[in-house]
Amino acid sequence: MVQKLKWECVLCGYVAPESEAPPAVCPDCNCPKFREINDMWPEDHPTPEAIAHLVKKVELCPNYLNDPKIGSKKYHKLILQQTINYSQAKISSDPKQNSVTIQQRCEGCNILYGQRNVPLSRSDVLEKLGILEEVEKHLGKLAAPTPP
Repeated sequence: MVQKLKWECVLCGYVAPESEAPPAVCPDCNCPKFREINDMWPEDHPTPEAIAHLVKKVELCPNYLNDPKIGSKKYHKLILQQTINYSQAKISSDPKQNSVTIQQRCEGCNILYGQRNVPLSRSDVLEKLGILEEVEKHLGKLAAPTPP
């Protein structure tokens, strides 16, 4: 007697009907990879201690200074400030291609922690970030929202 198994798509999570072998491709996403599902296997739930480092709020900036006299590291408090980098702004003749770069920097040492490009056509995102007026002032009419 051949055992029928359940198969799950590794990409989208589609569960195929019980069969001896996995389907060739997933009907939802065309992924060729499936994994066997066994109802006897326990579910994996991480403990809060195992993921505590992922949710812990960072309070000290990792950019420290070495103090050679004492031989210790000198940390400062992490205060993030949001800046707009106009030198990386992309301005073209097509208004949908225009974007501005928003950066997150430490206020104490000015180290860069993250940046993202925001299209100027997404004035709702710029307004939520609180920088719409500043961008419009600096870039003029290019930053104005385009009518649909």
